[in-house]
Order: sequence, then structure tokens, then C-alpha cells
Amino acid sequence: MLKKIVLLGKKIGMTRIFDETGSQVPVTVLEVIPSKIVDKKEKSKNGYDAVVAVSGDKKNSHMKKTDIGFAKKYSIASFRSTYEIRSKNEEVILPNIGDELSIEDCSLEKTMKITSRSKGKGFQGVVKRWNFSTQDASHGNSISHRAPGSIGGNQPGRVWKGKKMSGRMGNQKYTLNSRKLISIEKDKSLVLLKGSVPGHNGTEVIMSQEV
Repeated sequence: MLKKIVLLGKKIGMTRIFDETGSQVPVTVLEVIPSKIVDKKEKSKNGYDAVVAVSGDKKNSHMKKTDIGFAKKYSIASFRSTYEIRSKNEEVILPNIGDELSIEDCSLEKTMKITSRSKGKGFQGVVKRWNFSTQDASHGNSISHRAPGSIGGNQPGRVWKGKKMSGRMGNQKYTLNSRKLISIEKDKSLVLLKGSVPGHNGTEVIMSQEV
């Protein structure tokens, strides 16, 4: 049987370290925030198996009324974030209500699954959003240098669904699987992960392992 470890943290930033051969390895530094399991959901009642965790601290004056009611229901002083831990595999054991989730449960030998939200870019054109090539800079081109060009002919007389056009870019949820752990600094509650993680510095990140 495997035990599922889920941690909530935030992205501190990126740096590099040097391995035994002298090669540099890009790493992302993540700070782990202690979390606590407060509720459990069952497949017979909710349609899936999961546990609900809360983490962080927040002033009551900054909390929503719904969050204040949630905190009173589970006898919590305050919290900043809440999230669910689901498991589709029956061989994976979820944490129990009241369990504290901390960096002590992490394993350096296992890979880690990362979920975070990318940077929001706002409304962008097709050149930035989809890497379209620009049109001619001269030869009669007038105010159409970064335009998308034709978006369809007279058949079928409409724009196809999924057509790459201008629109909002970024601010999307991404999940990265099997990311290698480089180092775990338990005294500082830091995890060094190989490669980059979507989002700006300070973005909340969900980390999970099956150990």
C-alpha cells in the first residue's frame, strides 16, 4: 500500500546549483506551508474519495463570511487556503482527519507532482499568444504587421471552433508530473525542484508524492 503525501507551498524563485561533475542544474525553490486535514469525503456520499486540507494564516477581518463559517465549523482559528486531496487508486492511502502535513513526510528518492497557476498576461495578440509570424514590414502593408490574417474562407461560412486568435493569455492551471527533487531542507521548510514551475514568485503550489 502507498501513502499519498500532499503539501501546500509557495514559489520563492529560481536559482542554480552544481552537481558532482560541476554541471549547473536549474532549480526552483518552494517553501512548504504546514497544512492540516479537517474533513473527509466518501465516494458513497460525494461521488469520490478525498480529504480537505487547510493551510496558512489570515486575519479574520480579511476573511470572507463563508470562510469564517467554514473555520467555525471545523474549530479552526483562521486559514488562508483550502484544497482537496483526491485519489483514484484504491491502493493509495489518504491522510486522516486531524493529520498535520509537513515537509517531514517528503522523500528525496521519489518524484513529485506539481500543480500551480501560470502568470497572467492579459489580452494578447496572435504573435505573442500563438507565436504567429508577423506580416511584411513594407511593400504596401498598412497597419497590419501583427494581424492574424484570414480566419476562414466562404466555406463553411463561419469560423471553426478552436481557431487561434487574440484573447486572454496565461493565468491557467498546470500540472507537472514526475519532477525530480534535488534537495530537501527540512530546517528551513524548503524544497529544491529541478527545472521551472509555472507562476510568479509567491504563487501557491500544490506538491504531491506517493511513498
